[in-house]
Amino acid sequence: MSINADGYRTRELNALLLGHVRAGARRLRVGGLTGQRYLGTNLSGFDHLLRLELYGTPGNDLGAFLDGPEIEVMGNAQDGVGNTMNRGRIIVHGHAGDILAMSARGGEIFVRGNIGYRGCLHMKEYEGHGPLVVIGGTAQDFFGEYMAGGTAVLLGLGHYPNPTRAGHHFRGDAGDGQSRGGVVLVHRILYLATGMHGGRIYIRGEFDRRGLAPQVEVVPVSDLSTEPILKQAIQQFSTIFEGSLTDRDRELLAGGPYYRLQPRGTRPYGKMYA
Repeated sequence: MSINADGYRTRELNALLLGHVRAGARRLRVGGLTGQRYLGTNLSGFDHLLRLELYGTPGNDLGAFLDGPEIEVMGNAQDGVGNTMNRGRIIVHGHAGDILAMSARGGEIFVRGNIGYRGCLHMKEYEGHGPLVVIGGTAQDFFGEYMAGGTAVLLGLGHYPNPTRAGHHFRGDAGDGQSRGGVVLVHRILYLATGMHGGRIYIRGEFDRRGLAPQVEVVPVSDLSTEPILKQAIQQFSTIFEGSLTDRDRELLAGGPYYRLQPRGTRPYGKMYA
């Protein structure tokens, strides 16, 4: 079913989508979006076969509290994508804004381009159930701040036209990056993993280690076969965005280098609290 969102306010559009889903629709194609917020939030609780295909620019908190459906954005997304999501999948074919996956506790988010500030803020997991976030490009500062669980992946691919605000820290692959201490940087994220006390962050390419807390350990990944979570995440990303990947992208994904960031121990900041 196709819907033209032109002229609809946020509340009206969400009510319209809910009405169609209650009537039995499981595939909704929504065009003409101009910043309508909270899309998909009131559709939680329906079966996992529910799918939204969005054109235009959805507004903040896309898929907030999402619990099952799949949302695919055929362009860019704004702030708060997947805020506190529990289950389901969100795919963004362009860039996304700040606080992506904030407090997410499950589900999957795949972004082809870059994201803004404080991505994966306070992500969490419970008994092995946690979110997976895969970013094709890079992120702005404070990525993984206070991260308590889940998996975040930065792939550092740099073939994106029309860079957004999330792109000015990004300098592409190791052929044209910025250097620091003789190391060519793919990512220039300051205060990476600040306060991280759970989960794991995988990064392809060199990154700026200034401000990296001593409570965070950096482990080189020498063989993808030893990291099944990362290997599967790369395979999923490559399948979803197969049509937009170049041969150079595939070479970079296969060649690395990859690093795993993780907290040192289960309570790395325990001595700071009574």
